[in-house]
Amino acid sequence: MGKTIWTDEKKQQAFTDILEHISKGKSLRSIIDNSDRNIIPSMPTFMEWLEEDTEMANQYARGMAVRQELLFEEILEIAD
Repeated sequence: MGKTIWTDEKKQQAFTDILEHISKGKSLRSIIDNSDRNIIPSMPTFMEWLEEDTEMANQYARGMAVRQELLFEEILEIAD
């Protein structure tokens, strides 16, 4: 199996898919580990994208903050 070529369009779609999964409470590791390599990049590739693209890194940080809030609310509901 050859290396995936990440066009800008394919890269943006993969990134959007990752953020969608994160917004549903999934971890980045679970998203990457359980996905097709032609649709979602490897962890090193994803981290490289974040290092190269400030806007993408900012969107990812916001997505992680939303996930954190969702998980916190879930913990509060369980505790009640």
